[in-house]
Amino acid sequence: MAVDITSVFLSALKSIATVITLASGGFYLSYRGRLPSEVRKGFARVSQGLTIPCLLFTSVLACNQDWSDDECPSVTAALQHGWVLLLYPIVVVGTGLLVGEVICRALKVKEGLRPVILASVAFGNTTGLPITLLTTIHKSFPSSTELGNIDPIIFLSVYLLVYPILQWGVGTTLLKPEEEKEGGGSGVGLNREMDLPPTTAPSSPLLPSSSSCPPDRTFLKDVMEKAMQAPVIASLFGFLFALVPFLRGVVVDINDRDDDAPLEAFYNGLYGLGQAAVPINMIVLGGSLHQTWKKTNKEGADGRGGGGEFTPGLAVCCIIGKMVIVPAMGVCYCLLLRQFLYVPDDIDASFYLVFLMVTVTPTANNVMTMAVQAGKEDVMARLLFYQYVAAPVILCASVGFIVALASTF
Repeated sequence: MAVDITSVFLSALKSIATVITLASGGFYLSYRGRLPSEVRKGFARVSQGLTIPCLLFTSVLACNQDWSDDECPSVTAALQHGWVLLLYPIVVVGTGLLVGEVICRALKVKEGLRPVILASVAFGNTTGLPITLLTTIHKSFPSSTELGNIDPIIFLSVYLLVYPILQWGVGTTLLKPEEEKEGGGSGVGLNREMDLPPTTAPSSPLLPSSSSCPPDRTFLKDVMEKAMQAPVIASLFGFLFALVPFLRGVVVDINDRDDDAPLEAFYNGLYGLGQAAVPINMIVLGGSLHQTWKKTNKEGADGRGGGGEFTPGLAVCCIIGKMVIVPAMGVCYCLLLRQFLYVPDDIDASFYLVFLMVTVTPTANNVMTMAVQAGKEDVMARLLFYQYVAAPVILCASVGFIVALASTF
């Protein structure tokens, strides 16, 4: 299909500009002292527990109510050809771990800092930032185009069914508290401002101290509790409703598409809540970046928690590894997959856009919780800060490229 490259890059540029503007609001509020940590935590909990789940649930069921006689987008077809996204998190995380290991060996990083580097390269932001970018890109294209017709959030929901389990499972293993590595007492989960809040109370130990519970069982239970969060559950329910036409028809009018399904008002309410996810996510992100910026300026390179091991060269290598090399590998995987997997023409652009988008984003902010436990929170904070400082330029190029590439499929 013919693609107007200029229009595609302009759409990508508009998407990035929208993200920067939204995040700037949070940065400004934090700078003026009107977005304290407790407010950011509250926003993060609202996002994690309400708005993101509503967005994922309604995006899976969505059917444009335009009084059209055309059939609604088939979620069954999306799942039938998008099943590979269930396995793709293993590939993405594995690639990040490999690239991180190469960085550690090339720079001869100290063993104590190695888990932080691996986690920062392996675990990308898969909720707040991708949801914002995908939503903005989708709305930037007319409904007559593939990217404007099929909401890519549907495919992101498939990816998010497995990714959180992998993130919390591998991440908590990598960034295990030092006392646990030495066979000492259990680590205590400390809270940190992020886009997704911690799942344990500030005063609650991450692992129970009682010796009556086997460590392996405790660890598995802890991972599953963190993995099965509200966004994952909402996606599962969304797919359940979408795969049963009767259930989908109860909440969304899939017949004549005139907004008169029995529970359409209920769906519209959830949809409205879901639309709040993007601005809330970006306000939290902007506020968190401002706090990290203040902390970096205040403490310098020799702050506590391993800050003295942080060097500009390390930051540059991590940025290149996470935001250049991993996305480049994603493009290779995409081109290879197209040779073996058939995806219908009406959904392939949105499918491959998500396939590529999950590789280009910076490190997930919620990895900070794991870094706190490992005593390397300052190094992780600096890595996050410098990645997001570089993000506008790098993301502009990478998102523009992947949108153009996906549009050609």
